[in-house]
Amino acid sequence: MIGVSAAFQTDGVTAIATDGQRSPGDWAQIAAGKIVSVADTAPQPIRDQAHAFKSRVQRVIENYIEMALQEERAVMAAKLARND
Repeated sequence: MIGVSAAFQTDGVTAIATDGQRSPGDWAQIAAGKIVSVADTAPQPIRDQAHAFKSRVQRVIENYIEMALQEERAVMAAKLARND
């Protein structure tokens, strides 16, 4: 997969530009950012915990995206083998 070529954040809006298709990791990062956020003014231990949780959420999402892609490939291969 082609990686992220640029990313920036301003006023709570994050933009990610790629050279091509987004990878499961890119989609997981976007989804985790929508699910978990913490204020810059939150106490440091709270921010640390939120960032650790966000990282874990991102890994879980990426894993499930990859499993879904594998399942889709298996279904398509089976359909091609049957000439559906």
